[in-house]
Amino acid sequence: MSITARSTRPLGQLLRERHQVAVDQFEVQVAEAIKLRGNGLSTGDVADLGTMVADAEELDMVTAALRQQVVKLQEAVDRFEAGNYGVCDTCEDRIPKARLEAMPWATHCVPCQERLDRH
Repeated sequence: MSITARSTRPLGQLLRERHQVAVDQFEVQVAEAIKLRGNGLSTGDVADLGTMVADAEELDMVTAALRQQVVKLQEAVDRFEAGNYGVCDTCEDRIPKARLEAMPWATHCVPCQERLDRH
């Protein structure tokens, strides 16, 4: 009951592209965090230090969110390559293409996701 690779070729390509964009963004964030820490969390006055610490914490949060997105997108790519992408984990119905385009890592159709969210 999966969406075939032939009928979702553009979706599979979009999925891989989104994954690569997320990986690239993650790598940039990691490099920025390393650069910020390397440029002197120990230099400057107290106000500068406070700003740098706040910036580092914000970068850490963004980096963690991007890492999670990379993982979810990689799992979606794996499901696509295995031939079971676009199938709801609960009811095994097809997940609408529009939902997958908006949320490519979705593993549940809208009704099943709504039931999960309520519990």
